[in-house]
Amino acid sequence: MELTRILQYRLWCFGAVFMGIAACAYYIFDPNLLYFIGRKFLIALLSFYDWTVLNRRSCAIANPWYITPPPSPKECLACEDLTAVPEVSYNVSSTRLYEHFLDTRIPVVVRGGYIEHASGVQLENVIRTIQDNLSAKVCAFRSNTPWTFDRFLEQTTSMESFYALWENCNEESKKLMRRFYHRPDRIPAAVELTGYSWVALSRRFLSAKPKILDFAGGSVGIWIQIEGRSRIQLEQRRCHCRLDLDLNMGDYLVVRIDGWNVSFTPADNNGDSVAFIPTGYLQ
Repeated sequence: MELTRILQYRLWCFGAVFMGIAACAYYIFDPNLLYFIGRKFLIALLSFYDWTVLNRRSCAIANPWYITPPPSPKECLACEDLTAVPEVSYNVSSTRLYEHFLDTRIPVVVRGGYIEHASGVQLENVIRTIQDNLSAKVCAFRSNTPWTFDRFLEQTTSMESFYALWENCNEESKKLMRRFYHRPDRIPAAVELTGYSWVALSRRFLSAKPKILDFAGGSVGIWIQIEGRSRIQLEQRRCHCRLDLDLNMGDYLVVRIDGWNVSFTPADNNGDSVAFIPTGYLQ
C-alpha cells in the first residue's frame, strides 16, 4: 500500500513538472530563438552536407498511391484569361500592385521601375565580390560548364560565353549580393523580403532551354534586371498556364512563387546580363 502511494506521488510530481515545462515552453520560450538556432545549425552543416536537396523535396518518402486532386476553377482564375503578363509604368502605386496583382496572384512587370538604380552594376563587379568572399555559401549552382562554383569563378575571365544561376542560401551570401540591389520603391509594405535570393548571370550566351529556379520557400519573388536582358517563362503550377516575357535593364517582375514556376532563358548573345531575384513572404 505504501509502495503504491509512493508511485502515485512520483507520477503526480512527474506530471506536474512536465506540465510546468510545457507551459513555460509555450508561454515563455520565444519560438524565434529556436528558429534562429536551428537556422544557424543548418547553415553550418552546409560545409559538410548539402541538405538543400532534401529540403526541396515535397515529401521525404514518396507515396505511390497518392493522387494529387485537380485544381479548382477558382484556383485557375489568375491565369486562364491572360495572354501576356500585364505591364505597368514605373510610377505605379504600391496599393495597385498589392490589390490588382499580388492579392489576385497575377504576375506583373514594372517597366523602368529600377532604371535609376541599375546603372553602375556590372557582371565583373559581381564576380569579383563573390571571389573575395568565398566563405559565403551558395546552393543550387548551375552553369553551362561541369565545374564547381569555385572553379567556375576562377575561369570566368577566360570564357567568352557562359551563364550561371545560383541561390544565396545563407545570410552572408545574401547580404553580400545586397550591395548590388535594394528593395524596389513601389513594392508594398505587406511584402517582407526575408527569404533567400537568387543570382542569374550570362555573357554573350543564347540558350534554347529554360533554366528553372527551384525556390525552397517564400510566397513572393521579384526579378530585378540590373544589366542586359533576360527571357522569363512563367507557368501556373497547377493550371499549366504559360506566359513568356522579356525583361530589359531597369525592369522588374513581381510574381507569386507559391503558385507560379519561374524559369529564365539567357537571351543576350551580344553582351552581359545580370539579375537578382530576392524572395519573401506576403503578410
